[in-house]
Amino acid sequence: MDDLSWAFYDMKFKEIIREKTENEFEDFFSKVMQIKYKDNFMPCRPWGKDGDKKNDGYLINERHLFAVNGPQSLNQNRMIAKIKSDFSGALDYWEEYFEKWSFVHNQNSLPPRINKELLILSTQYTSIKFTFWGPSEIRNILFSLEEVCIRDILGPVPSKINYTTLKLRA
Repeated sequence: MDDLSWAFYDMKFKEIIREKTENEFEDFFSKVMQIKYKDNFMPCRPWGKDGDKKNDGYLINERHLFAVNGPQSLNQNRMIAKIKSDFSGALDYWEEYFEKWSFVHNQNSLPPRINKELLILSTQYTSIKFTFWGPSEIRNILFSLEEVCIRDILGPVPSKINYTTLKLRA
């Protein structure tokens, strides 16, 4: 990949992380994971009143369940409640299927209260490995893919702009 393409994809990734929230962020995460892990990644979508049973994706071979949260704004109390709800709901429905649980978020870092809540859970449930994924983990997976896959996710690199044509249209 040439430097210009690399710079475009890096900029596009940062824009997506900053702008996609809620379901759009979850969809982006699922697309990256499906392309990387193919049939080993099982996306899970809410369905009627059942919802998704607190499963936003599952890596089958690793027995790894994901809880994805891309809030529009960082409200610590709401995020802590979501973490607790997602994990307890996952235990209620999926416990026999996972040994690893990851909280995936779209923030560059999390405030201390949220980090502490995640650490509390990880010490209470020692049989489950907890990981916390921010943009850098998603970025590492995305940029480990072949360029054609990155283009499928982030879109094509714009071709050269003909400034003369643009001036004529204006």
